[in-house]
Amino acid sequence: MAHFDTEYQRLEASYSDSPPGEENLLVHVPEGSKCKIYIYNLHQKNGFTCMLLGEIFELVQLVFVVAFTLFLANCVDYDILFANKFVNH
Repeated sequence: MAHFDTEYQRLEASYSDSPPGEENLLVHVPEGSKCKIYIYNLHQKNGFTCMLLGEIFELVQLVFVVAFTLFLANCVDYDILFANKFVNH
């Protein structure tokens, strides 16, 4: 590989999942605990309010998809839509 003169420096590999200074933040919580998973999700999703809004929007999306599917299945007359049935105006 060619050698280039740059100001960039190679970073050493880090095998830690935590930022520096936060390695032992959840030491007292047993591995695989629901509490630890909840705290991790709370941190990653920027707080309880964001988590709650995300869950609400997922529920609204599910209700919309189910309602729209039921509408398409029950309320659309596909024979008229695809001109399989003649309609008198």
